[in-house]
Amino acid sequence: MTVIYRGLVTPKFRTTAMMNFIGRIADDADSNTYYMSFGRATPWSTYESSSYFKPPYPVTNDTGIASLWDDMLGLIKVSKLSWIPVIPRRDWGNPTYQNSLTFQIDDVVVVNSLTGVNKYDTADAGYMVYRCVQVPQTDGTCSVNQLRDRTDCLMAGGTWSPTASLGGPDNIPKGKNSAYDSGDGYLWAFLYTIPPDEVINSTNDDYIVVPTPDDITTNPSKWGIVDTGNINQISRIIFDINCSSLMGAAQLTDRDFTNTNRVGNTGYRQLAILVNPLLAKAHQGDPDVKATDYTYDPSQLLVESGEVLYIENRPPIYRSSDQTESIRIILSF
Repeated sequence: MTVIYRGLVTPKFRTTAMMNFIGRIADDADSNTYYMSFGRATPWSTYESSSYFKPPYPVTNDTGIASLWDDMLGLIKVSKLSWIPVIPRRDWGNPTYQNSLTFQIDDVVVVNSLTGVNKYDTADAGYMVYRCVQVPQTDGTCSVNQLRDRTDCLMAGGTWSPTASLGGPDNIPKGKNSAYDSGDGYLWAFLYTIPPDEVINSTNDDYIVVPTPDDITTNPSKWGIVDTGNINQISRIIFDINCSSLMGAAQLTDRDFTNTNRVGNTGYRQLAILVNPLLAKAHQGDPDVKATDYTYDPSQLLVESGEVLYIENRPPIYRSSDQTESIRIILSF
């Protein structure tokens, strides 16, 4: 008789893999150095300017990697500080999204981010981040048997859909408690505050930054942490909310690769993440030397050295001599 086993990789495994990725970034021979490349000056097709055009899917076999190197225009280093742990952004009460006031346990929301929606006078400067720890127990609907109690619903194998928050000023998660009652059946635990500089540099419409354990233990007040009596546990927020994505960032300024931003340039259409490319060799028998400088022309590197971790094909981005392109790529573990 066949024995059936059921297993599941836990979110902590993914968070650990992400933290190991960050921990191994350095320039020494035993660590990893990452670069973001941009390239492909040639249009994908004659239909590229059409509104309905979609770029082809990346080719990741040997032919695709060779083509990536052939089309490469430049590489920019993605330093350790440029890899930022992130989670999807959800603003409490954001009217542009459906069900923005209905939550489940462990949902993470941002407060003090939208004027007239979730701001309040005593909030920290920046964005305050909370996790839902309790939903309405009897106000809601069950997917089975019309049960009206969350516990009974879950015991019956159903899905509990709580009623939405009232969405008033009194219902906004506030303070820095571990169980703030927002008066609508929801309880909220304060996690951390994203300070204003991180709001500008490390947060966008889709993702918010999550502090690493080192970030919190080094400077807890920066992240709005006032109770440091249990700092070792508090510093594990990144594990508690199952963060398993990194945002890698690089900037192409008007001083970088000036041969690609002249008037009449045909733009670039392909991005990639490479790890540990090697410097070009004058002689075949020369020792391997890992690239560590900030920028490289492809001619300075050994063709097809290192490993390509990510390829993205996209519509063209046209460069300008007075323009800076901020490129961000999300890696999920």
